[in-house]
Amino acid sequence: TTEIYTLSLHDALPISDPGDDKRRRDPEDTRGRFRAFVVAFMTLRMAVIGVGHLGRHHARILSSMAGVDLVAVVDTNRARADEVAAAHGTRAVYGHRELAGQVDAVTLAVPTERHSDLAQSFLAAGVPVLVEKPIARSLTEADAMIAAAAKAGVTLAVGHTE
Repeated sequence: TTEIYTLSLHDALPISDPGDDKRRRDPEDTRGRFRAFVVAFMTLRMAVIGVGHLGRHHARILSSMAGVDLVAVVDTNRARADEVAAAHGTRAVYGHRELAGQVDAVTLAVPTERHSDLAQSFLAAGVPVLVEKPIARSLTEADAMIAAAAKAGVTLAVGHTE
């Protein structure tokens, strides 16, 4: 969802002679000209994949952020997914493939051995990924993730702080 607000400002001194060519050509002379600034507020649809120890914190933080709609939390442990979803007013999902077309970005807080395959799946679909550290188990996996992000033209970021 995108909401667009237009804010306008104008100078108090009007142009006395609208036909004055010099003033119309002078970019520094803005008296009497209307200026419009368009500010767009976009709601980012996000999901947290893996809601164990760190994923719970991601869900808590994202659910409280302005401009973020936490559309789902994903975990193979159904009870945990249900609990975290209920706590943050979102839905529980039990497999990441259910999110296709429903998210603008994801956070991966799964065991490291799942980082590469999950990240590449989302990146290939054009979905930016924030992955918990470490990025991957090996340099080869990390390089594959980076290549997938570059190929898709989307962001891959590694979380280093809470």
